[in-house]
Amino acid sequence: MEFDNNQQVNMTQEERLARIAAREKRRKVMKMRRIRAAIVFSLIILFILFEIIIHLPLFDIDKISVKGNTNVSNEDIIKISKIKKGDGLYSLDVEELSARVSKLPRIESCEIEKDYPSRVIVKVKERAPLIYLPYKDKNIIVDKDGICIDVVDNAPRLTFLDGMKGIKYSKGKVVRVKDDKNMKSVLKIVDLSVKKKLFFKKVVFVKGRVRLYALDELYVVGTRDEIMKSLKNGSLSSAMYKIYESEIDKGELNIGVDNDFILSQ
Repeated sequence: MEFDNNQQVNMTQEERLARIAAREKRRKVMKMRRIRAAIVFSLIILFILFEIIIHLPLFDIDKISVKGNTNVSNEDIIKISKIKKGDGLYSLDVEELSARVSKLPRIESCEIEKDYPSRVIVKVKERAPLIYLPYKDKNIIVDKDGICIDVVDNAPRLTFLDGMKGIKYSKGKVVRVKDDKNMKSVLKIVDLSVKKKLFFKKVVFVKGRVRLYALDELYVVGTRDEIMKSLKNGSLSSAMYKIYESEIDKGELNIGVDNDFILSQ
């Protein structure tokens, strides 16, 4: 019987400890619930305050700055963006507004930044004119990607691509011609020429070969691959500089198989 009494005492003590542990656990649970409730309540209050603050007149747009534009006016950029003074700065959807501005034919890309408390900065990158194609009584200005960025009456000081047929164009879209392959080749050649600081006033395709006119009666002749290779390795630049230094204004500069040049006058 003595063993049974000790066992009963031990069991009672274990139960007491279990009750204490259970009470402590409930207390911690209730404490955590109160903390969570306080955090949620605080976040709600902060959100309400934030919403009130950002809609204060202090955060209304009062200045719109445009950067990076040369040919497109600030007014045209702001107009198409539909950004207005007095609008809330916080609520502006910069991605949507950037997409609107990028629809302008001369704009390659646009990035809009919020400069708190009340300024909007519109940063644009314009498409650089590269060549032009005559079409009826107009001249189509095209960038390196083949996109029509403008149509003008007077011929601009750009490389003139002669002989293209089946021209179809729309501002802000890629110009389509009957021979797209030749068109793409010209864009690559002229773009690289500009980077190499060479200007050719006219490009013509003659029996599968390219003629690059530096002057009215002075031109370079070669295949697409020969011309691209000579531009990349700098040999065409060297040859043209020597010709200019010699004040030669007439002749045909043929690109040889080994990238050597033969001038026929």
